[in-house]
Amino acid sequence: MFNLPKEIIIWDSEFTSWSGTDERGWTGSDEIKELVQIGAVRVKTADWTKLSSFEVLIRPVVNPILSDYFIKLTGISQAEIDKNGTPFKNAYQMFFDWVGSANLYSWNLCDYWALAETCKLNNMVLPIKRNRFFDMRMVFWKAGILAENYHSGTITEAFGQKSKYQRHKAINDAQTILDGLRLLSRR
Repeated sequence: MFNLPKEIIIWDSEFTSWSGTDERGWTGSDEIKELVQIGAVRVKTADWTKLSSFEVLIRPVVNPILSDYFIKLTGISQAEIDKNGTPFKNAYQMFFDWVGSANLYSWNLCDYWALAETCKLNNMVLPIKRNRFFDMRMVFWKAGILAENYHSGTITEAFGQKSKYQRHKAINDAQTILDGLRLLSRR
């Protein structure tokens, strides 16, 4: 459906951020996009069945202390990262083992660039070529939905429905994208 492969990964990430980073274009001192969370769902596109899911918290190394802004935005606490955060190298291996040969779709390519930047910070190379990462907004744009008016956690609002999930949790935003695709397929 929508000219997508039979099986895809819909993924989202949360990465270190501070109040005003977007407005400053990430030019502030030590403002580096470093992954803190990856959430993803493996989906069969014929009927939008969720086949499996993946979620991991990642302990950042450049900015190991989360900003108050990030904590308020995501609900991820410093204590949670300190207790359950996985080193990036381990999270990276687990994620790409789980991804396998599937293509990856995120709300925009910001998640891809944050992943690439985190790999660079850790002296690692992405094991998947850039051409396997896609911007899911394209699917909605091609169907006439003004995707630029929404985010990964709000796309269901384009169909008059609120998301069932808390925004800015990676697995929740990936699930909301899937819910948006389900609604789009029923139009």
